Amino acid sequence: MDMNYRIRLILFACLRSLAVNAQEIDNTLSYRNIHAPCYMRVLHDNDYFTGTDEQYSEGVDVELVMPWIKDFPLSRALVHPHFADIKYGIGAEQAGYTPFDLPSEGMPVNDRPYAGTFMLKSFLMANDAAMLQRFSTTLSIGIIGPWAQADNLQKAAHVITDNVQPPGWRYQVKNDLILNYQVNYEKEIAAYRNLLLVNAEATARAGTFSDRAGGGLVFIAGIFESPFSSVRSKHSRLQLYVYDNPLVEVVGYDATLEGGMFNHDSPYKFTGDGISPVVFSNRMGLVLGLQHFHFEYYENYVTNQFRGGPVHLYGGVQIAYLFDGNKKTAGTIPLE
Repeated sequence: MDMNYRIRLILFACLRSLAVNAQEIDNTLSYRNIHAPCYMRVLHDNDYFTGTDEQYSEGVDVELVMPWIKDFPLSRALVHPHFADIKYGIGAEQAGYTPFDLPSEGMPVNDRPYAGTFMLKSFLMANDAAMLQRFSTTLSIGIIGPWAQADNLQKAAHVITDNVQPPGWRYQVKNDLILNYQVNYEKEIAAYRNLLLVNAEATARAGTFSDRAGGGLVFIAGIFESPFSSVRSKHSRLQLYVYDNPLVEVVGYDATLEGGMFNHDSPYKFTGDGISPVVFSNRMGLVLGLQHFHFEYYENYVTNQFRGGPVHLYGGVQIAYLFDGNKKTAGTIPLE
């Protein structure tokens, strides 16, 4: 792959991150905690980072965390414990899923269906520094299908990168409603100062888009602030750490594979017994946190999500900008 190709793809990823907004992405876990009451974050997933163009092909996420988001109507629908430290955010995400055989003009056979999603999110993250626990919830509302425009975005990307055009998008999952709710819980089980941390994790989601539940572990090693508090040390100027997040989930329903819950006219999809009932994933990343910026590179390994399907590896990058903060925000120390 020549250097001009790589440069064009990187430029496209940057421009697109500013222009649109992603799905497999979850920013509420402890290894992505940001010690500020106000920040904006952009993430870009793409299996280009690991040399493929299939399965979960790419996703982009833009989110904003601010104290005033607490007053949004959707924010009031989020269930949470009465912890003293709660942050609210809103976001938007878009994602595209493709089969292995992109050049094929026919309908996929024994392969992942084409699918695109776009959704708006309302979420909160609640920390309990005394009990070393973290609780987060996310409400997602959006669309799966052609209205998500994942086909046109991928075609534009392939024009810019001079790559093969995928003609099979005409067989993508049809338009349907996304209405999903997700809950995550973490509890510290071992730690050594702010250099090593091990958490137990439980997660569950339900709705018209994805139904699954699972558990795993979170390992963090390096120089970092406690993820169970939004308080940032006045003397802290640097965070540098690696993390690992193995997770096992039991899957009940996946609209990107089985089609929408209400619209059953998708030309190609799996039936319930065609999807894998148990999926293992392992996400690893490197995080650099400075005074006003956070940077992250990560890769995620996922076992086959449908019977006979391949394992998949994709990568991603994150950048976050921390605003000066709100001095009236409880439980926080504004950035200097």
